[in-house]
Amino acid sequence: MESGVNYGNLGTKEVNFALAPRINAAGRLGDSKLALELLLTDSEYKAKHLSRKLSEINKHRQEIGDNILREARKFASIQIKEEDNKVLVLASENWNQGVVGIIASRLTDEFNRPAIVISKKDGIAKGSGRSIKGFHLYNVLESCQDILINFGGHELAAGITIESNKIPEFKSRINEISQDFIKEDDLNPELKIDAQISLSNINFGLVKDINILEPFGIGNPQPIFCSYKNIISDWRLVGEKREHLKIKIKEENRTLEGIGFKLSRMGNQIFSENKVVDLAFNIELNKWNGTENVQLNIKDIKTIF
Repeated sequence: MESGVNYGNLGTKEVNFALAPRINAAGRLGDSKLALELLLTDSEYKAKHLSRKLSEINKHRQEIGDNILREARKFASIQIKEEDNKVLVLASENWNQGVVGIIASRLTDEFNRPAIVISKKDGIAKGSGRSIKGFHLYNVLESCQDILINFGGHELAAGITIESNKIPEFKSRINEISQDFIKEDDLNPELKIDAQISLSNINFGLVKDINILEPFGIGNPQPIFCSYKNIISDWRLVGEKREHLKIKIKEENRTLEGIGFKLSRMGNQIFSENKVVDLAFNIELNKWNGTENVQLNIKDIKTIF
């Protein structure tokens, strides 16, 4: 399979992170018919050809998204430091409309504040926004509808169409509204922990029990556990761009592996071996080359000493 997914290991995680992005990529970059043809074809040869094509499009989508995200991060930092904006409103003529929703989601996660990312073209701009708890994005857009061509969505996600020359007014107004709803404490990231656990209690049986709760997503988030005073015996950066953090956690005669996606920046916190840290994580199965191992999906790390 072009996605790298083995049918024998197919689960909600594989659908969410391997299959769905490839199917969605075609529509994001303007040719959704390819995905439809793949789902409808009875030809194995054609299915392989279309799968390969969708994987290529998805890789291109990732490259476009990475470039936009780097630029958007810089704009976001300026808005926060120089303008003290609680809502990020970022716009460019160089950003692909098909990926602005993904970028908005990433920025909201990273900066812990609402973000609206806008693609401008020929005087008309289309954007996608993501929000945080307590800032009802749809209601706020409704109060700005006199300067919007169109809008829609719900509390945590929405889309807009606006004349490009009205974006500065929109940014100013939405940030003025935010003063009544977003307090400084709301901008501090908060990770809700479901339970504390000892590493010795993490095993295949526990993973099986957790998976009974699937599918995970909005309204049914994957449980987050925490464990205190863990010894990091080894760590390294992995991935094509070395943006993921791989760690080994030692407990008595046992070693568990953990992966922190997009957490390469935390490598500096555990630069030396045998660092003692508190961890927040999901508990998952890592399926690779026909083998299965229990793995921690690291969400946060706090260095103790």
